[in-house]
Amino acid sequence: MRLLGYPLAELEALLRGWGEPAYRARQLFEWLHRHNELRFSCMTSLPGPLRARLEADFGTDRPTVLDHTGDDDARKLLIGLADGERVESVLMGRPWGQAACVSSQVGCPVGCVFCASGRDGLARNLAAGEIVGQLSILRAMAGPIRRVVFMGMGEPLLNLEESLTAARIITDRNGWALPTRNLTFSTIGIVRGIRALAGSGDRFRLALSLHAADDTLRRELVPRWSEPLRDVLRAGTEYAEAVGRRLTVAYVLLGGVNDSTLDARSLAALVGPARALVNVIPFNPVPGTSFERPTPARVAKFVACLHEAGIRASARRSVGLASEAACGQLRRRAARCAEADDRCTDAQTKEDDR
Repeated sequence: MRLLGYPLAELEALLRGWGEPAYRARQLFEWLHRHNELRFSCMTSLPGPLRARLEADFGTDRPTVLDHTGDDDARKLLIGLADGERVESVLMGRPWGQAACVSSQVGCPVGCVFCASGRDGLARNLAAGEIVGQLSILRAMAGPIRRVVFMGMGEPLLNLEESLTAARIITDRNGWALPTRNLTFSTIGIVRGIRALAGSGDRFRLALSLHAADDTLRRELVPRWSEPLRDVLRAGTEYAEAVGRRLTVAYVLLGGVNDSTLDARSLAALVGPARALVNVIPFNPVPGTSFERPTPARVAKFVACLHEAGIRASARRSVGLASEAACGQLRRRAARCAEADDRCTDAQTKEDDR
């Protein structure tokens, strides 16, 4: 997966140091990202000695699928990394093609109280190759992917350098060539990260995960990282204007918490000046939390209130209601199973010692 994280310029520098011409780097980049080929032996346009050296230096450390759940509408994968850590990725079938949701960190430092991803905190950042590696697996399963969102485990703007590198590789015209308008960074609202992204010169889409229309409730829902909504919206609006992309607001709807008519009107007043598109996401149950899923009628009424206020809004069709399918739960389930196995091993060892 390390090699998947090399932008074309870095591959050129690497191979130039090996005495290879620049066009070999372009060929290698095309194999990795246009053809999604990770087996050096199959890269037939490269000379044999170069393939052998690549194999010796980089091996075949492709990510592996450890578990999965869902169906053709949404398949969630638990992906194993080289150091034994695990992340989650999602492949979503849409009428216009496949969409992918990928992780940027192992765990999450933000700690939204309704989300499983951050309940055990942050383990580490992902390298760019580990982010691109998730997409390599999804592409091998489903073919071309039309849209990508950095909205899996973790906060991409708290791992901005590696996330940006991965995004640039995905959108490089020499490889996959995904249009920049089809790649979205989703953030809880890291103001300095939004401004750094704006200063990068890239033109990706931005989605702000607000989940509340007032700062008091937002601090309760996002206790570890909750900057003032006014500052978050200002930074998001400035970014959208700078890159010429419509701003999106993600809003997880929690039954009896943030799903009232008053909440909808407050949200409309907050995001109206930004002309943002609101993506309402009905909560998927997470064991161990007290939050409830809103009723379909409640969801419909919330969206209708936004429409009445002149806000473009839609409710996400739920595709994660299978057992432990909400974000972060496959990883937590695997961790529980590993702990249970360890306890069984310890118990057996003690029994053997007797």
